[in-house]
Amino acid sequence: PARAALAKRRVTGLAGRVLIGSLDVGYKCGQGAELSFHRQHRSSSDGSPRGLGPARAALTVWPGCGRASPKVQVYSRHPAENGKPNYLNCYVSGFHPPQIEIDLLKNGEKMNAEQSDLSFSKDWSFYLLVHTEFTPNAVDQYSCRVKHVTLDKPKIVKWDRDH
Repeated sequence: PARAALAKRRVTGLAGRVLIGSLDVGYKCGQGAELSFHRQHRSSSDGSPRGLGPARAALTVWPGCGRASPKVQVYSRHPAENGKPNYLNCYVSGFHPPQIEIDLLKNGEKMNAEQSDLSFSKDWSFYLLVHTEFTPNAVDQYSCRVKHVTLDKPKIVKWDRDH
């Protein structure tokens, strides 16, 4: 298998591994730790994966690689109308490390939902969007539940149909 770490930089602990698009990013924060990137190569003939190899990327290290609690916003794509299909969104941002669990809830029960790819901001904090189709009515309650290492208990934010 191809082995190559394009960039290794000292950063100042947390440790983890996260897949961002085709980049496999490994990091470990603390004294003498390193940050490395690997990119999955594709063959020129059929486009199939051919292993990990060097990736070219500009690297900005977030000093300290600290922890940051997630900010949570719950909203619908369109103004809520009872009986009219809509999309419920839970946007979670500003968190670090990247490991997080996000669920949309209907009356406290987990809903089937889709999640965007994990992305990061200039300050190396992460963000995600979880969304699902739903049909609001006068009875059901909707919320977003977030579990993260920086939180003592899951954070639950209710959807306010008027905002």
